[in-house]
Amino acid sequence: MDRERVPYMSFLLRLWLEDDCDHKHVTGAHGEWRASLQDPHTQELQVFANLETFFDFLLKETERQTKGDDACQQEAGRANQQAHVPGT
Repeated sequence: MDRERVPYMSFLLRLWLEDDCDHKHVTGAHGEWRASLQDPHTQELQVFANLETFFDFLLKETERQTKGDDACQQEAGRANQQAHVPGT
């Protein structure tokens, strides 16, 4: 598989349950799941307060990567097309 042509992302994923003891005694519920992603190349760390914001990030990022790849493919397609000269 050609990595230059295929959108690719790599992250170190960490998930943990943030246990809110005070809240747990009142409602009987557990705390929120938290997530973090770390870019192994830049060491940039992103922390998410809950799984919903984590999944939203993944959806937006994959859409952004896909749109960028589509734009590159369209540009390459235009460059490969032969010019049409009317009357020829």
